[in-house]
Amino acid sequence: MSTPTQRAVVLFILGMVMSAVGCARATQERFYTLSDSMPDGTEDAPIGNNFVEILPVSLPELLDRPQVVLYDEAGRVHILEEDRWAATLKSEIRQSIGEQVRHRLGMIDVYHTPAPHGESAKGKTYRIIVSIESFKVAPGHGTMMQAVWAVRSIDGSADVVCRSAYRTELDDRSLSHAILAYRKAVDALGTHIAHSIRKTAQGPRDGGAEQGECVPR
Repeated sequence: MSTPTQRAVVLFILGMVMSAVGCARATQERFYTLSDSMPDGTEDAPIGNNFVEILPVSLPELLDRPQVVLYDEAGRVHILEEDRWAATLKSEIRQSIGEQVRHRLGMIDVYHTPAPHGESAKGKTYRIIVSIESFKVAPGHGTMMQAVWAVRSIDGSADVVCRSAYRTELDDRSLSHAILAYRKAVDALGTHIAHSIRKTAQGPRDGGAEQGECVPR
């Protein structure tokens, strides 16, 4: 038969357990991704038997974290502890760019995967280096991203450096629209990169990349 002291100890332990469970539920993390389901096939004419090798993306230190980062109109930074990226933001951006390139050009990302050589390899492999210089999503205000990237053929026959700036209004203050704003900005970057790859692969006979966007090295 339990004593009053023993019952008190049991009740105390149960209370602590229930409190811990309640806290765990209250701080449940939510995860987001930038990847979007792309339709099968290629939107434009595929570029031969070429490949891309998209290297890990460079990010500002403030954004290189698991948490979603937002800004407000005053420039204050909000790091959302309970709202996180499913993978690292670097990986999310790299994967999204790869999806855009595959969808628009039919080119497969062979990073960490050997590209075919010999008789079966009739195309080229283009190495893509991406640096995000600035990326700010401010719900109720707008989205701004500046990026620099390079397109280099591994055989050394082509080497261009490009820059793009993305800016749009973001009137809605909800988190879902903020995540969508992240996705739209990265999708726009992927589209620009795919365009520069196509121009580089087609060569000067098609006029090259637009002046002010990409410059040869």
